[in-house]
Amino acid sequence: MTPEIKARIAQIRRGEVPEGYKKTGAGNIPDEWKAVRTDQVCELNPLRSKGISGSVTFLGMADVSETGTILNQTLMDVETVKNGFTPFQKNDILVAKITPCFENGKGAFTENLRTKYGFGSTEFHVLRSRIDPKFLFYHTESQKFRKKLESEMTGSAGQKRVSKDSIGSFMIGLPTDKEQQKIASILTTQDKVIELKEKLLGEKQRQKKALMQQLLTGKKRLPGFSGKWEKYTFSAVLKTVSAKKHQIDSSKYQVKGKYPVIDQGKKKIVAYSDLEDKALKCPSGGMVVFGDHTREIKYVNFDCIIGADGTQLLVGQSDKAITLFLYYTLCNKVIPNNGYSRHFKYIKEFIYYLPNIDEQTAIAEILSTADREIDLLQKEIEQEKQKKKALMQMLLTGIVRVTA
Repeated sequence: MTPEIKARIAQIRRGEVPEGYKKTGAGNIPDEWKAVRTDQVCELNPLRSKGISGSVTFLGMADVSETGTILNQTLMDVETVKNGFTPFQKNDILVAKITPCFENGKGAFTENLRTKYGFGSTEFHVLRSRIDPKFLFYHTESQKFRKKLESEMTGSAGQKRVSKDSIGSFMIGLPTDKEQQKIASILTTQDKVIELKEKLLGEKQRQKKALMQQLLTGKKRLPGFSGKWEKYTFSAVLKTVSAKKHQIDSSKYQVKGKYPVIDQGKKKIVAYSDLEDKALKCPSGGMVVFGDHTREIKYVNFDCIIGADGTQLLVGQSDKAITLFLYYTLCNKVIPNNGYSRHFKYIKEFIYYLPNIDEQTAIAEILSTADREIDLLQKEIEQEKQKKKALMQMLLTGIVRVTA
């Protein structure tokens, strides 16, 4: 970032209008840009086109991601969906209208629709752009768009929606056609970087799953190992660690602190705390954290504090099993889903087949290497997503200009 751009950003944060910019309903934008309402540059929720026949693409809410992509397309006969669903066509923009889908970023640009026409969830707003459609699409992905319209949602809790009028009145800065296209092109390139890394992540996750299914069942043996695997009950290879005296209430969670807080949710570290008397010294070899309600399984090898009732802590019986191998073994098992109920009983009912300690160690090292590669790639993806957010903030507002 150049000193000039940094100075411009600093001025805007101080409430000043930089030279060459003007204050508008769309914020500070370059002098030659126009400030327009969204409904001035697109048709909102257009009517179904006449004369559609044959197959069309159907998109439910689950078929679009929180990062603006289409995850799945289903071909259906138009006669089965033409009534009661939202019509759209290729190159339209979809925006989820209902909570929490809207706040989470659900939506899509339909340039890769399999058919010219489509139908979808009634919880979609449709924007048919009269300017560069991708330029407008990126505005609907922006934090400014999502935050402002989130504050204008109406309805009862759990059923709040963004109205057509709120979308239509949202103000954007409008550059020339060529600059719109250039901005859209830069952001599209960044999307492709993210997409490629996410595909690589998916492949690495599939490879790890295949390895687990082979190595943790003895179907594939590592070189140098051939001994028989022994059969054990839960109590023979696992023991519990008391979590109660190390638990804290969520009201005591901090954004930063000396100790990570671990609970039964999907996220490994949910918060931080400085409460020394609540700290749990991690057992040698780490421990397995099992969510009794959620069925989430995590491996922890650092001192921490426990943040939720229902969190079970487990370690391996050192003479028969290493904890990290048992962690992967549990991840490879199918635990029935009883909803928000107790699931720890299944862990105790499982039969565990284990090789000797040396083979357990070798298998665990291979799988943990795969995990490290996956973690690194996930961090890279998150960095690229943050880079995209920064690009959107600077390009869509004209803070950074592009040469068209």
